[in-house]
Amino acid sequence: MNSRVLWVDNAKAIGMILVFFGHFIEQLVSAGSAVAFAPQKYIYSFHMPFFFFISGFFIKINKDENFKEYFKKKALVRLVPVLFFEAILLPFWLFKFNFNLVDFLWFGKSNIIGHPTYNGVTWFVVCLFAAELYVYFIYKYFTNYKLIVGFSVLILGVYFCDYINKLDLVNNPWYLYEGIVAAGFLVLGNFFFPYLQKLTAGISWWVRLSIFLVAALLTWYPAIQNTSIVALIFSIHGIPEFFFMAAILGIIAFITLATLIPVNRVLTFIGENTLAFLGLNGAFVEFINKPLARAIPLSENLGYIIMISVIGTIASMAVCYPVIVLFNNWVPQLVGKKKPTLKWRQDLVIK
Repeated sequence: MNSRVLWVDNAKAIGMILVFFGHFIEQLVSAGSAVAFAPQKYIYSFHMPFFFFISGFFIKINKDENFKEYFKKKALVRLVPVLFFEAILLPFWLFKFNFNLVDFLWFGKSNIIGHPTYNGVTWFVVCLFAAELYVYFIYKYFTNYKLIVGFSVLILGVYFCDYINKLDLVNNPWYLYEGIVAAGFLVLGNFFFPYLQKLTAGISWWVRLSIFLVAALLTWYPAIQNTSIVALIFSIHGIPEFFFMAAILGIIAFITLATLIPVNRVLTFIGENTLAFLGLNGAFVEFINKPLARAIPLSENLGYIIMISVIGTIASMAVCYPVIVLFNNWVPQLVGKKKPTLKWRQDLVIK
């Protein structure tokens, strides 16, 4: 990666750390900690928009590529890893259902409409797939109006999802509803990326630090004032104006933070393996975080809750490290990596 954009791995790593942290603190809320609710609400207000935004940085649409070929390519690089990360959890689900195949299969029926029930965290990848399909057509017909189209699609998507939710229809088949919102963030990320590259070169470290602190603090107000926790997986945005404010301010804050942190091997590894970390986080969300949160003595001291969540995040991600190394060595195409010696499976590489 060009030295000007080395902070992108930092940004991806920060996003993934927030995912692990948010999913852990969510279980502390479920276990009865009232004080944990505010930081959970804060993180959830922007962390998925943040991920979609940075996912748009390197989008390239070949105008000569027909939709069928584009669809096939994206299905391979997005949906095959989803199936892989669901598959590795199937034995644990069978055990949880006492090997009752009827209950086990019934639980997974939502996979038919693109909801990865056996590894719910990977909904993000399915939604990203849907969003990229929309982006194909956006870039086919609106190449020169990315900023206007990006904001227009984002706003349209949020109000459309809220309307669909009120109708109580089938919730987000293949995340096609929320994919509109995600497509807006993808287009905006793609538009702003060339300008963001100038952050480290054109703006001093102290100014960037000030931007981060101000934006991070300002994110708090719309995040907390929103009527509900933002949950893109369910197309829940709360009050649209607060959702837009928190998402934009959170993106500004944590993109800026990414430019402040020196390049290091830990964040680079996380940033280069976000798909694998995301898939493995599903194991913690489905089987580990809940019983662990209920085993931890709770306190209404915010500092204690944050400390416990940080420890849980670090421990969870550390456990993932050797598994990810194993995946990279043995099944790289299934986790978005490339292995030159296995040319017959090169199509399964995330671009």
